[in-house]
Amino acid sequence: RRAELASRLKIALSSNSGLSTKFQGIFSREMSIVAVEGLFRWHDEKYGPVPTDEAIAIARANQLLNEISLFVTDRACNALGPLEEIRLCLNIDAIQLLDREFSDSLLNRVAQSSLPANRIQLEITEAELVAYGQSIAGILRDLSDLG
Repeated sequence: RRAELASRLKIALSSNSGLSTKFQGIFSREMSIVAVEGLFRWHDEKYGPVPTDEAIAIARANQLLNEISLFVTDRACNALGPLEEIRLCLNIDAIQLLDREFSDSLLNRVAQSSLPANRIQLEITEAELVAYGQSIAGILRDLSDLG
């Protein structure tokens, strides 16, 4: 099943078929929404809804994680652009930031979106930060300089 899902995920990413971005609210103590987390969802025609942890594991194993992250970034930035005051949280694996092409694509997509860069918060996997801390710190400074 896993090999077939990997093949089907590649097709879905190239055609934007069955892919979506959902939002999970992040609330203040006063219960007002202050941010949303952009989340990847995939509904395969044959297998139905693919659990997110399974889809992400397949994406990692098949070097598709960057495409998923950019898909979510595009959709989430454009959906939230007109909503003032709400921040967007995006999940990024630290190892992705070591890929300069990915980092550049992320910067370009944010810059071209309707969401100001200062309203985006990257949530980065901690375990990878320890292993690649110095390299990632420089890339994060570049992203921070954007806004």
